[in-house]
Amino acid sequence: MSNNEFKKYNNEYIEGFLSDKEHFNGVLFLLREPNAPKQTEFWFKKSLENNSTQRSFTLYKNKFNIYLGYLEGNYKLSGSAYANICPSDGENYTSKKYKELSNSNKYSKFLDILNCCDGKVRYVFTCNDIFKAICEMNNIDPNKTESSNIIYRKSNVRKRFVKINGITIFDIYHPSYTKYPMKANEI
Repeated sequence: MSNNEFKKYNNEYIEGFLSDKEHFNGVLFLLREPNAPKQTEFWFKKSLENNSTQRSFTLYKNKFNIYLGYLEGNYKLSGSAYANICPSDGENYTSKKYKELSNSNKYSKFLDILNCCDGKVRYVFTCNDIFKAICEMNNIDPNKTESSNIIYRKSNVRKRFVKINGITIFDIYHPSYTKYPMKANEI
C-alpha cells in the first residue's frame, strides 16, 4: 500500500488519510463500520477526490466539515483521516460482529488506528459507543466528562469530550443519524 493509505491490520483495510501522510492535519473521524457489506475500498477518499454527489458521502462530508468548524484553526477535511473499527463488515445497521466486540477490543482497534497515524492525531470525532469504550479503558466515567461546544439542531443533548494523552476525543452522533450539528458560527 502507498503512504496515502493506512496499513493493513488483521488482513483488513481501514480507510486512511484523505490526502497523504505528510499533510495529515491531526483530525481523525472514527466510526463503527462501512454502510456496505465487505467494502474494503477507500470509498470516502475516492468520493472526496471525485467530488461525489452520492447521498451518504454528501451527508458525511457536510457533517464532518461542520465538526471541523468547531476546532480552533483552519482544518480542512482533505487533510484529515477516516477509519472504521470494523472495516470489512457493515450493513445499513450495526452488524452482529460489531455488537459482539468488547470495549477492550474496540479500544485495541482504536490504538491500532492511532499507531497508523504515527502519533500525529490531536482530535478524534467518534460515535457514542466507541467514546464510552475509550473512556472505560482509561478509567474515566463518560458521564462525568466535559460537555462539548457542539450543538445539534432540535436536540437538548450536549455531547461530550475528553482529553487523553494530548488527544481530544469528541462524542458525536453517527453521521447517518438524523441529528444535524449546528455550524459553529450559528451558535
